Amino acid sequence: MKPILKELATMTVKEWAEAYRAMNEAEMLELTQRLPKQPIEESLRAYFELALMFKPFVLEAEASEGLQELREREYRTQYGRWKRLADRLTDVARP
Repeated sequence: MKPILKELATMTVKEWAEAYRAMNEAEMLELTQRLPKQPIEESLRAYFELALMFKPFVLEAEASEGLQELREREYRTQYGRWKRLADRLTDVARP
């Protein structure tokens, strides 16, 4: 096991959360100092590189049947809520 993974495996949730919070604060400080000086072109390039890096993960998640079923249930629930609201109101277009 890699040293960092061994260390993470032995940390409590509170220790892990504290370390994560500290890393986030350090990253936020670095971003607030760097971004005002960074050209827009470089910011856009970094954004799209990040988007391309995560695209395979998104496509894999989108293909998940479990996720599709969960989304369908959520959509049906939301549709029911909106329909009930529309039924209570008189000046709302009907689906």
